[in-house]
Amino acid sequence: MVDQSLINALKAKIFETFKDMEKKHSSTSILLVEGKTDKDFLRPVILGNVYALYPLFNEINACKHYDLAKKNMNSVYAKIRNNKDEILSTLRSIPYDRCLKDKVNNIFGMVDKDFDESDDPKFADLINKQKLFLTDTHDLETFLLKTDDDVLDDIEVITQEDFEDAAFVAYQIGLIKSVDRTLKTPCVDYSEYTKENKIILEEFLRDAKHKIPKQDLIQHKIIKRNFSNDGNSNNVFNKDMPSDGIESFEDFWNIVNGHDILYLLRLHHDELWQKYGNPFEEKAGLNRELESALIKKYSYPEFLKEKSNLWKNLIRFNLIEPNKRVCLKRKRDWRRWI
Repeated sequence: MVDQSLINALKAKIFETFKDMEKKHSSTSILLVEGKTDKDFLRPVILGNVYALYPLFNEINACKHYDLAKKNMNSVYAKIRNNKDEILSTLRSIPYDRCLKDKVNNIFGMVDKDFDESDDPKFADLINKQKLFLTDTHDLETFLLKTDDDVLDDIEVITQEDFEDAAFVAYQIGLIKSVDRTLKTPCVDYSEYTKENKIILEEFLRDAKHKIPKQDLIQHKIIKRNFSNDGNSNNVFNKDMPSDGIESFEDFWNIVNGHDILYLLRLHHDELWQKYGNPFEEKAGLNRELESALIKKYSYPEFLKEKSNLWKNLIRFNLIEPNKRVCLKRKRDWRRWI
């Protein structure tokens, strides 16, 4: 259930932003996004008369006592707010708001697709009205990884093998989450739930919080197709790493969660953990330092060249510049221009 007070607060912020923007521009638009990383991603290409706005709600109450040496969380879970439902509810209420109804054609939303599809009743009406745009992959982070093969190259110590290992486990977690989308995973080193990088389902579900009863979840057709009994009363992921790469898994980019990949990479590299911190650090809210580093290294020429559905929608409604010149600095001091 969406808190109406949050919707009212967001609409008040939209109204204030329009007033400020209209002092500088004759025509302005607002694009609602889920968080700071989405806004940072758009910054290099967004038009000057467009403002990317995200709700400033309390994002997290999570992993408090993380022992870096032992990587042991004492059954603490991430409780992350992604602001998606608030954005959907706000977009639906705009036509009936006396202060904003005249701006209905200038307010849009951009959210992660997650496990949803464009024909999902949850937001099909907004997509049909061309008010809401989805990422082409599961989330913004997977969109960055998919559209720029080199984006991880400049982030210290990460190798292709590291990425494949993390993505292999993240894909398995994604399959389980696709069955129970409310599932909360403990903030621990996943090695205690895996054997040779394959998740042991019973061990994983023992500590994960899930609303679907364990036996019902295990009997689900997606789980039965991907997890098999190992002879010791355990259901274990039954596929090996594909010889032609992790992306050849069925529907890989729509199943895997980018935050899971980055979290697993941090877990297995103390250098990354120490540089970018605990992703569930309560003091600073939700820690997205590694995600922010990814955006800084991202090749915008690849985004503009990719012609994704997200790109097409942002261009169609005059929200980004189609021929924006973006300078990308990589290691070894070379530059790429568009």
